[in-house]
Amino acid sequence: MGNFDITKDKKPILDLIEKTLGGKRLIIVEAPPGAGKTLLSVLCAKKLIETRSIEVNQKVLLMTFSRNARAQLDKEAEIVFASNREKLKQIEITNFHSFFQKYVWAYRSYLGLPLELNLVWPQKRQKQIRSILSSLSNPPEKTIEALSSCLEFQPCGFIPPHCPQKYRGDISKIREHILMLNKKGYIAHEDLAYHFYLLLKKSPFILDTLRFKYPFLILDEYQDSSDFQDLIVRELLGESNKAIVFADDMQMIHGWRGASPDRIKHLKGDFDCFSKELNLLPRYQDCPSLKSIFEELRKALKNNNCISKINCRDNVLELRQANISKQEIFKIPNDYRKERAINSYIAQSDVLGLVKSISRDSSIAILLPFNADVSNFKRIFREKNLPVKEISKGDKQHNFVGLLIESVEISSEQERKIFVLEAMHYIDFAKIREGLSWENRLAAVKKKPSLKIAGNKEDIRKDLRLDEIVGNSQNFKELLISLYHSVEKNKAQLTIDWDIFRIFSKVVRKIVAMEDVELKKLFSNVLLQEQYMTAHKKLKGIYVLNVHQAKGKEFVWVILPDVTEGTFPSDNNDKKKLFYVAVTRARRKVVIYARNNQSKILDIFRFS
Repeated sequence: MGNFDITKDKKPILDLIEKTLGGKRLIIVEAPPGAGKTLLSVLCAKKLIETRSIEVNQKVLLMTFSRNARAQLDKEAEIVFASNREKLKQIEITNFHSFFQKYVWAYRSYLGLPLELNLVWPQKRQKQIRSILSSLSNPPEKTIEALSSCLEFQPCGFIPPHCPQKYRGDISKIREHILMLNKKGYIAHEDLAYHFYLLLKKSPFILDTLRFKYPFLILDEYQDSSDFQDLIVRELLGESNKAIVFADDMQMIHGWRGASPDRIKHLKGDFDCFSKELNLLPRYQDCPSLKSIFEELRKALKNNNCISKINCRDNVLELRQANISKQEIFKIPNDYRKERAINSYIAQSDVLGLVKSISRDSSIAILLPFNADVSNFKRIFREKNLPVKEISKGDKQHNFVGLLIESVEISSEQERKIFVLEAMHYIDFAKIREGLSWENRLAAVKKKPSLKIAGNKEDIRKDLRLDEIVGNSQNFKELLISLYHSVEKNKAQLTIDWDIFRIFSKVVRKIVAMEDVELKKLFSNVLLQEQYMTAHKKLKGIYVLNVHQAKGKEFVWVILPDVTEGTFPSDNNDKKKLFYVAVTRARRKVVIYARNNQSKILDIFRFS
């Protein structure tokens, strides 16, 4: 198998594969974070190829959940197959959405879809959904996001928890609206599983072709799969194909988008399979104290057994008391805003100083349970000139590029004003000095086209000379170039979103370098390049994330500023799993900030 760390719990799995799964159809491998399942996935594929279990024109399909997880598999495959690149061609590494899209695009006419298909960016899909709900009260953003995924949740009648009862009667109408948009060529990521499943049910020939092409499936993070993804996998397996399934019920934190805690239990009941568990954690071989803590924490949370406390020796999991003065607490209103304000105070009084003391060459994750706190921490850090990096599924970048694509044909002065304000809303985090956000000014200009971008008072919009840029630009290219140079010149006065600005910079440089360029194609290519680089880059620096975004990643330091009984209630199994996922992102050190109402989950530990 090469010079790879084959620990004693991995060897039986590879031996079973050598015997072509030992006469069983499935091997279910339950593996905690740090067990090396990414490497094992690739080694399993290598073993299947070496044992000649697949024929010419066949491939091992190695499929995972996210783009970032796919990037990790790509990296491991490059290492494992470094000495034999030809064998690497017999593996197809992908994620669910990319795999579905490939075949939906290839068979679009057969599915009754137009030849020109556009992958709709999230913000545009949400606008499309809002248009059909215009007669109802303005739904919250999370509800719109849930309703946008109607097709993906169709098979088993799953309704996301963010969809309140009063909107559930509109779900069938929204599904019809989305299907109508699909027929016009607008397809979102959330629509792809529906159309791929439809393709498999509509054409037995295509299904048989795929079953022949992929006789072995290797499926990563299967506890996070949705009902549709599970149905599709079962179709691909048919009556005789085989699979190796990697999962961890303790990391099932995506129930709000269709993942089921019974997914693995049903697989075990429906298929003739082996079930194996990995217990050794090679990731922590250079930090045995943290390894021991995580192993004991898993047992305690999984078995709901907290009788004996976990000793946090060597200070690798540290509890600090948040420095919140009684005077400051007294000033804060006792409502929802109180928690947000306390978190902001902790960010400035405690977390900021800790982060500054850590080497910039390290990777630091500040993990929070709520997006409102994530935004607050980012703002505070950026105002102190601490560069905060992003890890996301790319919605924000996709939305920005979508705005560029949608604006290529604009011509009137008001359209140029609206574009500039929308673009600046993405580029600049901070509210301008006049007290109006970019978004509020945008609403005002839409309402009254004669309004200038800059208000009457002196503010950053005048320093940027945005009204001059709008008035002097003859076409969209000139508008983009002038706006970029103005932002670049005045960036010290702005709170720049560097992930968006990097895309903007690449777009403008390419426009300047290329005389004849098709803008829409250029924008799409830059987005693809950016997504690829983001997925493959090594994590270094400061990251502020919600716990869900951090899943599957690892950082040298993990900081948890908000482990209270309100955010991680000790009697809630889902929140226990969320806490487990959060702390196990660390490779060397976890710091938890405590308050008077700290979560009773922390009672599991004995802090030195």
